[in-house]
Amino acid sequence: MSNDEPPDRLPALYAAGSEQWIHAEQMRWTILYNFLVGNTVLLVAWSTLFVSLISNSHSVGLKIVLIGFCVIGIGGSIVWTFLVRRSNQFSERYFATGVNLERMLLPPDSEPVGPFCISEQHRGSGGPVKTHVVLMAVPIVFGAVYLALMIVSIFAAAERL
Repeated sequence: MSNDEPPDRLPALYAAGSEQWIHAEQMRWTILYNFLVGNTVLLVAWSTLFVSLISNSHSVGLKIVLIGFCVIGIGGSIVWTFLVRRSNQFSERYFATGVNLERMLLPPDSEPVGPFCISEQHRGSGGPVKTHVVLMAVPIVFGAVYLALMIVSIFAAAERL
């Protein structure tokens, strides 16, 4: 974004930038929600089959499906990590654009009053938990859970549990 934008276009650009940022933020949380719903179903299915394997330890099909669920979980976690990374990048780009547009709309040497500048100050004040970190950590943690379940599944398949 350059400071050479005609002043009459800035309000329209600001409105579009605001909408894009809101959309990107909603997409980040929608991606996480979809990930959590899908993985909850997958974990419940794995648990149900694992209990069935205890009573039917010679079922080759159950052993294959248990390991398959873990492979799907690990693969999904990897894919979701990249999706979240991408959505985080979009959100941050739109945020930076909004901050730049607000600064162009305000008179020089004025206090920041727009939502982007206020949010920037709030983000700068720190805090132990950042949204982008939480969104990236969730699929990584689930990937580790599926890796642990894969080890359990392999031991169960080898009848060493």
